[in-house]
Amino acid sequence: MTPKNKKYAKYLGLFILSVSLLNSPYFGSFGPILSLLSVLFFLIAGLLFSVLNIFSKGYKKPSSYAPLVIFPIVTVIALSLSVTGTGDHVHFLLNKSNLQAIDTLSQDANIHQISNMRRHHKMLNDQLISNDDSYTTKQEIAAAYAGTIRVDNLDVEKVALLRKKLDRSGVVSMAREQGYIVLTMGGFLDNEFGYLKAPNNDIEVGYMIPPYGLTVISLTELHNGWYFYYTT
Repeated sequence: MTPKNKKYAKYLGLFILSVSLLNSPYFGSFGPILSLLSVLFFLIAGLLFSVLNIFSKGYKKPSSYAPLVIFPIVTVIALSLSVTGTGDHVHFLLNKSNLQAIDTLSQDANIHQISNMRRHHKMLNDQLISNDDSYTTKQEIAAAYAGTIRVDNLDVEKVALLRKKLDRSGVVSMAREQGYIVLTMGGFLDNEFGYLKAPNNDIEVGYMIPPYGLTVISLTELHNGWYFYYTT
């Protein structure tokens, strides 16, 4: 392979990787849209380049038609990796130990829910522990959520540690109910996405998940019972 071809191969590889990662938690709800738009732009630009390449090099040369074959193939590969949740798998592998720690710690600490005060289902501080940035230290959490901590007999240090682990993985709310653990990463209104772990892998598209009974419209199976989900 010539140095020029190696350079092209590197660019094509980077394109495939970037499209795969666009459809991932790193880019939130807009990731799938950005991924699709990137693929369409690449395909159109690639086809235009392929046609111009044939005219510039001459239609009699077989090498002139190489881009016309390569661009659609690369587009199909990139789109396939995006649709099959490659970006979700990458994010999960990088956060796997932290997610497992959240699962274990929330069970040990008997914490069933941490709400997302930055979004639509807001609760009064004394009713439900939240991820509000106003309360981050152990002392602030103890003061803000005294009622819940006292009634549920929670360990403040474990609450603070769990909050830190949630933030580290980009999780904005946690719910543990009916054997499920649901870690919401973002979304708007009832369109949410994140990680979930189901009892005995009892989860399918169309199921309603706690805590608000939102319907799962997309599932990517990961590892050890974990899934990446989208709801509506």
